[in-house]
This record gives sequence, C-alpha cells and structure tokens, in this order.
Amino acid sequence: MGNHEEPAYKRFEGTCRTCGKTFIYHNSVKRHPDHQECPQCEAEKIEWQELLEWSGFRRPTQEEARIARDVNEWWWYPDGDIFIVLPDLDLNNLFKWVVSKLVEIGYEITVRCFSGKWDVSLFAARQPFPDIDIKCIEDPKQALFQACYKVMKKVRDE
Repeated sequence: MGNHEEPAYKRFEGTCRTCGKTFIYHNSVKRHPDHQECPQCEAEKIEWQELLEWSGFRRPTQEEARIARDVNEWWWYPDGDIFIVLPDLDLNNLFKWVVSKLVEIGYEITVRCFSGKWDVSLFAARQPFPDIDIKCIEDPKQALFQACYKVMKKVRDE
C-alpha cells in the first residue's frame, strides 16, 4: 500500500513540575518530549528572571569568564555570591532582592490582607516613577510578584 508518514508533531499531555497542573503540548515525534512546565509557569519563570536581572543579578563578563573557568552559566548575585541557579520565586527572595531594589530607587510598599485576599501598593516617593496597586489576590507571593514586575517594566521601559 501507500507510504504512511507520521505527523510532524504529536499531541502530548504533561504534568507541570512547578504547579502540578496537567497541560497539553505538541512535540516532534522524532524527539523525546522535554516539556516539564506549563506555559503559565514557564512565562512566570521568564518574568522572575527579568525581575532578578533588573535587581542586579547578572552573568559573568567575558573577562570574568576568561579568568575563572566554567562560570559562563553561573549567576552572580548582587551581594557578590556566585551560584549556578537563580533563587526560587518566594516571599523571602522577593523581599530580599526585589523589594530592597524598589526601596533603593524610592518606593514605599504596603502589603495588606483583607478576608484572605492580598493587596499590594507600591508608592513612588520620587517621581516620575508610577504608583502600582494590585488588589484581591489570594496568594501573597503572586500579589507582590505582580506589583514588582509591573513597576520594573514601567521603570525599565521609560
């Protein structure tokens, strides 16, 4: 009979290693499925990296990489430490790295909880920075993360 070809991409179901939700993705049949995070968690991971880079995290310069072997893939933290991975997105790291940067550039932060919903307000003590309000989010980490990310985008893009 005829020559039957497999489709270029197949539909797979995966479980996100970050949030545990099931998600659908398409992958080539010629490669092993390598998706481990849902699109929402992957986007959050990219935004977290952007926020950390804005807060002072960086890759080594060419000169630093030339002097010290095998540091091209490492992250240099604002306090001078060097690690191979970025810190996790949690409240401790948000306050330690990001909120401290916001305070440094002139922001005041207010975090409140009303009936299990979190409100985060960032007030710019010095203009022209924008004020940001995030209201009624059940997860305090998400409320603070969203507020900080919005500020970073506005300040960086101006």
